Amino acid sequence: MTQAQLSGVIGLSQPRLSQIERGNGSFTAEQLIVILALFQLDLSEFTGIDHAEIERQNALVNHGAHHLRGAAEVPATTRFARPAQLLIDILTSPQSSRFVTALGPVLVWSIDELSLPQIQVAMVQSGTPSRLGWLIDNVLSAMSSLEEPIRREWSTRWRRADTVLDGFLRRLEIPSGNLLDPMDPAIRSRETHDAVWDAASQISRRWHVVSELTPDDFRLALENAVESR
Repeated sequence: MTQAQLSGVIGLSQPRLSQIERGNGSFTAEQLIVILALFQLDLSEFTGIDHAEIERQNALVNHGAHHLRGAAEVPATTRFARPAQLLIDILTSPQSSRFVTALGPVLVWSIDELSLPQIQVAMVQSGTPSRLGWLIDNVLSAMSSLEEPIRREWSTRWRRADTVLDGFLRRLEIPSGNLLDPMDPAIRSRETHDAVWDAASQISRRWHVVSELTPDDFRLALENAVESR
């Protein structure tokens, strides 16, 4: 279903449904009942613990996304001990826009632990060569709209990240041709794909990445992460 179709069924405006899909809101109990009936789902499917998702969230917190909340019920593993592993996992298989924007603080906080050329090699091998450039471009744009953090633990990393990310981005090749990369997990139909692409930011269009995310989304994640620590 397209966003327009689903929003009409559950009684929401399309912009409001888009906000909820991006993690900026929630359904009412009445709307949730309609959704459960519409897709023939049981409420229990929404109440179980997704260990893989919580593992990613805990790793995001550890590597810089301090605005997220860690969960102690899932024990720590070595799977995402290095921030590069986490970044590659989320960029190649994004399950949540909230996790994608949380990579902004991770890039800044963990900049000295990241080998960007090696990450780009992994992205090329995964068949998504434009996503790292898209991410860095969004993060740099978000950083340019913010003042440098006052806290020393962030300010040093902030200046370092600004230099390293900008230098690396200048060496990346902008994609040519008409091949698009649908990144958002909510894109499941041609209609949604085309609607997202028509409204895509200049950065998304430059990197041929089909996503609703904009530098403002990354700016908000950076602001919240800095304020949280």
